Amino acid sequence: MKERRPRSPVSLFVGLGQEGEPPGRTRNVSLGGVFLETRKRPDVGELVDLRFVWGEETFVGRARVIHLANDGIGVEFVDPEADFEKALREILGLDEPL
Repeated sequence: MKERRPRSPVSLFVGLGQEGEPPGRTRNVSLGGVFLETRKRPDVGELVDLRFVWGEETFVGRARVIHLANDGIGVEFVDPEADFEKALREILGLDEPL
């Protein structure tokens, strides 16, 4: 079983999939993934692209859908780039601002 990381109730607008699609909103965030309130329903196991703005930068990462719920999806990050993880750490209050 995978180690569960602490989650924080953070609300960010996140683009899911191709640019221009309506964004979802995070309900909670951890270094391992997010729960995203969205109407989109990719299949469990599907890889999706996530985009979010933090500060003046846009961060893009890959995630795997691990859970479907009535109001959204749970995803886990897949090999996040260093800058993506650094932004997450800052959002979660684990690092100094970028």
